[in-house]
Amino acid sequence: MKKTLIYTCILSTSMLFSCNNFLDQLPDSRSPLNNKEQIAELLTSAYPKASYIGFCEVMSDNAGEASEGSFYDSNARAFAWSDNYQPDAYDSPQTYWSACYAAIAVANQALEAIPENDKLYNAQRGEALVARAYSHFMLVNLFSKFYDQATAGNDPGIPYLTKPDTKMLTKYDRKSVAYVYEMIEKDLVAGMPLIDNNEYKVPGFHFNRSATYAFATRFYLFKKDYDNALKYAQLAFPGNTIGDYMRPTKLYRSKDAAYIRENFTRASEPSNLLLGEAASMWYRMNRAYTFGVNSEKISNIITGSNVNGAAWAISTYQVYGDGVKFAIKFREHFVTTSIGATTGEPYIMAPLFVTDEVLFNRAEAKIYKQDYDGALNDLNIFVAKNSNATSPLTYQKIENFYGSDLSKEQGLLATLLDFKRVAFIHEGMRWFDNIRYNMPIEHVYYNGSRIQLATNDPRRIMQLPPEATLSGLELNPR
Repeated sequence: MKKTLIYTCILSTSMLFSCNNFLDQLPDSRSPLNNKEQIAELLTSAYPKASYIGFCEVMSDNAGEASEGSFYDSNARAFAWSDNYQPDAYDSPQTYWSACYAAIAVANQALEAIPENDKLYNAQRGEALVARAYSHFMLVNLFSKFYDQATAGNDPGIPYLTKPDTKMLTKYDRKSVAYVYEMIEKDLVAGMPLIDNNEYKVPGFHFNRSATYAFATRFYLFKKDYDNALKYAQLAFPGNTIGDYMRPTKLYRSKDAAYIRENFTRASEPSNLLLGEAASMWYRMNRAYTFGVNSEKISNIITGSNVNGAAWAISTYQVYGDGVKFAIKFREHFVTTSIGATTGEPYIMAPLFVTDEVLFNRAEAKIYKQDYDGALNDLNIFVAKNSNATSPLTYQKIENFYGSDLSKEQGLLATLLDFKRVAFIHEGMRWFDNIRYNMPIEHVYYNGSRIQLATNDPRRIMQLPPEATLSGLELNPR
């Protein structure tokens, strides 16, 4: 762990991507990488060591104000969609920006160190390429306009870095969202066939085969390439096996909170395809923040009426009298600064890709391919694992719940998006559906006042860190 931390610090790039200005020497004084084992160890840091969950969840329509809770400025800013510049704060957009570029720097250094055309390093090359693609993918979908084929060629993207930086301050170009997507696809397609699960001691913390295919389903779904989304969903779980790897929500329902907390983000849990180690306050604060999933939102999303006509098999807990409610998902890993120390940093294991998402991505692609029965079958797999319903989901149930004025496609999409909202509560995923489908969002304060985020509001795109201007990048319009 000490070695990978040293590598991460040395390899982080110029001020554009720096964390706490720890770069005090040029990056060409790096520790040498002489063999496959060293490169493999380095690649454990090719994943963002920060989390998007905290700010994405609170910006989404999952959030409201609790009657009781702890006020934190970064939490309040996310709720109000204010530019949330807190470079040293846990769970802030700027911290996540820096963590992604630090991970990209590690991937690029590994790729530079790998001998050209040496097949002995294929697995490490594959992991580095896919990890590099992932961090850029997350950045472009948060800090740029969401991909739209009609405008992506003109919409400003984010810098796509393919080589280690060798200068203290480099000028960068945002280019376009279309360009960033092309580069992501290039890295993903090149790296995917090289992934080898046998190279990993704990595959759940690396881009293993299933996690890589899951990433591909999300990438192509966002790009609206539904044929490829279906292709990689099938590769992730061939035949009819996907239900065997879904999260065991009904089992969790029969267990106590300690069991759920211990197992939800365990690497050995088959539904967790890729976990990310992230410095984060989310475990201790998602149930204590003033702004988050309050009682009203829990009722709307989970405990209230739903299309199944039966309760979801998801345990929810009340923190205050009528304040914050939450579903148990995370546990905190507190890493002390030294043996016997009482100070340190809180971490969570964030589920970056899970089997349930592959199912949803497959169902959504089927809807747009007009395979409505296939999509309904996929949604029933989720119902069987997560609902107390005694009968399957049907088109009639969808019509009764959402209204007969919706087409079959619209009804299935409404159902799917609601199911995803249930599955990924507290995980920040709802924000991506909000921006993908250009949903207007309203946040309600406890005193009844309301604020809106319209479909054309520029604040739907997060602001780049102010230091980015030092490297020649234009900030997003406000």
